[in-house]
Amino acid sequence: MPVSPQIYHKSNCTYCKRSNDTIVVLNMQKFDNSAAFYSTLFHELTYRTGHETKLNCKELTESN
Repeated sequence: MPVSPQIYHKSNCTYCKRSNDTIVVLNMQKFDNSAAFYSTLFHELTYRTGHETKLNCKELTESN
């Protein structure tokens, strides 16, 4: 069974920390609308899939 990441809401930053399977996203009130919030959240969730314990997608984790 897949393990869900911990998702935290903060007021000053958004990032994915793959080392401990954590996503930090700005509070929803900081975005212009809910679409912008969910777009950012889904971006971070997609980035998380690149981890070697997930899909191991090198295109998501390596920079050129």
